Amino acid sequence: MHFIVTTDVKKADPETQRLIRSQVMRGKNRGKSHRAKQRGSTSWAVMVDAKRGPPVPLDTFIEAYYKYSTVPGRVGSDLSSFVFAAEMDSAAFGDVVRFFEMAARALFPLVMVTGFSHKDMAWFDPLKFDAAYLHVTVFAAEVFMDKLLGREYPTTNQDATVHFLKGVQILRKRLLLGDENTKPSDSTIAVVLTLAVSAFFMGEDGAFKHHMVGLRKMVNLRGGIAAFRGSKLLTEMFRCDISMAMQSGSEPIFFNNPLSEPVVPYPDQELLSIRNSFWVTGSQHDSESLLHKMDASLVEAWRVLERFCSIVNLAVETQRMLSPGLLYDTMASVMYHLLHMSFETGSVDEAVRLSLLGLTYNVFLKWQYLRLPYVYFPSIYKNCLRDPKLADGASSQIMLWFLMVGAVSAFTISDHLWLKDCLRERIDICQVKSWNEMRGVLKSFMWIGLLHDKPGKEVFDSVLSSSSSTLTTLR
Repeated sequence: MHFIVTTDVKKADPETQRLIRSQVMRGKNRGKSHRAKQRGSTSWAVMVDAKRGPPVPLDTFIEAYYKYSTVPGRVGSDLSSFVFAAEMDSAAFGDVVRFFEMAARALFPLVMVTGFSHKDMAWFDPLKFDAAYLHVTVFAAEVFMDKLLGREYPTTNQDATVHFLKGVQILRKRLLLGDENTKPSDSTIAVVLTLAVSAFFMGEDGAFKHHMVGLRKMVNLRGGIAAFRGSKLLTEMFRCDISMAMQSGSEPIFFNNPLSEPVVPYPDQELLSIRNSFWVTGSQHDSESLLHKMDASLVEAWRVLERFCSIVNLAVETQRMLSPGLLYDTMASVMYHLLHMSFETGSVDEAVRLSLLGLTYNVFLKWQYLRLPYVYFPSIYKNCLRDPKLADGASSQIMLWFLMVGAVSAFTISDHLWLKDCLRERIDICQVKSWNEMRGVLKSFMWIGLLHDKPGKEVFDSVLSSSSSTLTTLR
């Protein structure tokens, strides 16, 4: 969503002129593009504009945040006459708009190749009639921007606290007026979900878990997960639930009893709808030899995620878009199955399980631009990769993949010393001399170029540069 604010009669800058022209042409071409999408659609993807660009850089968002500090009364869109459920000043409204704009892009790293749209009004609609949702959304927007801009909450943002208190007060009254059998509305569930996300941003684990337990009870009152099938609300609850499990090591609140609530099935049929001849993968020799030795349940998760990564790589190369449903189903099925598996620490199976969790976290859960607290998962992942038993049972190629997946998904600067040492050893054993050779090894297992090439190359270059520095010092 773009707001163009004009304060004088000067000609707009070239970038703004291009934006205006694109918005004008979008309406003229809407019918044409819609017909083209219909003709090019398949069961797993839809055609997209070949001119689509990469995700907007963080600096662009921050510049926009400071530039458009207020929102004019008329903005030439559906929001120009938006009526809120409670009184709201223009600055707070602007923060909410920016929150949804940025969250739509930051929420999923794969936003570039999925059918998500930041113009989707589903999350805006409750702002019209639910005052509690309005207040906690303003609070969440402020917390999000504080985190993004490196500001300390709440010392610099007392207004956010006011909205938080108002939203919680309205929610408490609503819950007290109902009885144990009262079915909560979607907007009430969205209020609690927004509070959970805010607590996650702020690193308040106790509050985060408390809200998630409340969400579980609300879902039960509505008849269980089946009542929310296909909704974005359910997807966001899953994301929060999985995030909580990976952050603290606690049991997920969903699918914790396989007998009464079976885990989401793998989307095999949809993944298999793409022909093998079109797969974008490297040599499968290394992974196939590994799969023969793995636990059967782990192999199944591997196969599904491997096909998903292939489809993403193909979507990038052929300028197609993935169905959001494919993204949701793959995330829920693979990640919940992996969370419920357990293998001996230091075993190859456990290293594979943790690497797949790291990869899926990076693909489905990681917020762009934000480094959120994940302490438990990186710790157990690191301990597993450093276990002497693993080095004895795993090939140097798969060890290289384990380490690189951890480098791009879980480990931080504090891990660089041991990580570089381990990577340097495996790179030498595998006789990898360039990034292209390294990328070939990684793609022989599982790798999404769009997400992993840039950080992966930075890690590889860093290892090589540190090796060169060591040799120079020795000389």
